[in-house]
Amino acid sequence: MTDTRKWTLGAALIAVVILVAGWFLLISPKRAEVADLEVQTTAQERANSSLETELAVLKQQNKELPEKQAELAALRTKIPQAPDLPSYIREIQDIGRQAGVSFTSLTPSTAVELGGGGSGDGALTPEQLAALNVDMVVGGSYFEITKFMNELETSSRYTLVSGYTINEEGTDKSSAGSSALTATVNARIYLVPAPPAVTDVESAASGSTTPSPAPAP
Repeated sequence: MTDTRKWTLGAALIAVVILVAGWFLLISPKRAEVADLEVQTTAQERANSSLETELAVLKQQNKELPEKQAELAALRTKIPQAPDLPSYIREIQDIGRQAGVSFTSLTPSTAVELGGGGSGDGALTPEQLAALNVDMVVGGSYFEITKFMNELETSSRYTLVSGYTINEEGTDKSSAGSSALTATVNARIYLVPAPPAVTDVESAASGSTTPSPAPAP
């Protein structure tokens, strides 16, 4: 083998070694980097798609916000914090006059809390409400008393007729011989108790610290 051929073979071998080294040192890492970037791009596209979905939901909720606020305001009117019995009793009496019944007595009770607090997640639960019973005795025909109880449950305050008893008292001449009845109606309204006010003593106690003992002389 001539020297020229040896040099040619050596140069070819060196070129092959350089190509192999270049593959492992340059091209292969770049291919791995490109594959990693493709994986990251796919993950980011999925995250972007999820964010777009959440954004669409938030936009829809924002559109519904005024309606939800109106529903909340109506709920606060139907289930307030204060009993406001004078206005409620006046409304009951107006409903009675429109239904044609007469009142014999109307006795409200003291509000009593129904349970031991809420669920802890900020949602209003029945256990957070207080109930106040209003017992009333009314007179009239069966139609008038039934109308009164139906209208009672559609008043501005959320009212539940929890029970009633009807007794026949005689004949109502003004209603073409229909029976004159007396009904004892047990109604219940609901309140959202206001949180207890923090007194000055409680505030001072919660903000005070135990003094450290003075060093002995």
